[in-house]
Amino acid sequence: MGTLGERTAVLGVGQTKYQSTRGDVSIAGLVREAGLRALEDAACTWADIDAVVIGKAPDFFEGLMMPELFLADALGCVGKPILRVHTAGSVGGSTALVAASLIQGRIHRRVLTIGFEKQSESNATWALSLPQPFSVSINAGAGGYFSPIIRRYMTRSGAPELIGCMVAFKDR
Repeated sequence: MGTLGERTAVLGVGQTKYQSTRGDVSIAGLVREAGLRALEDAACTWADIDAVVIGKAPDFFEGLMMPELFLADALGCVGKPILRVHTAGSVGGSTALVAASLIQGRIHRRVLTIGFEKQSESNATWALSLPQPFSVSINAGAGGYFSPIIRRYMTRSGAPELIGCMVAFKDR
């Protein structure tokens, strides 16, 4: 195990098939599929994992509350620590940072880190549009909220206009 000054490594990666709807699998099945692929890639088993960190958007995006409570069995972590991270826009990076901190802080040796979305079962636009007292209703979504900040950064840093498209293409 490392110290806070030592590096932490990603041992394996597992992804599921990207498509608009996965009606063939539940959320538990979806995260288990990704977890199994990551474990296989890392040459590990469920028994090798000390803890699990789950990253996902806020509960109402998928239309269910606290999925980490029922995902413990699907992720082979019954009786092991399971931690949930949600930030509604930067959850992937935040989840990886939490997992790395658990290892660098010598709390755990191996952490399975899972990020997921299965929004085919809920209405994310509705979830982002909850009326707030004394405020104007905006149907912007996460992209709409972050775009002014990103545009300002792009102007300040001199990033080319095409950089957003390049990043999106690279990540798919």
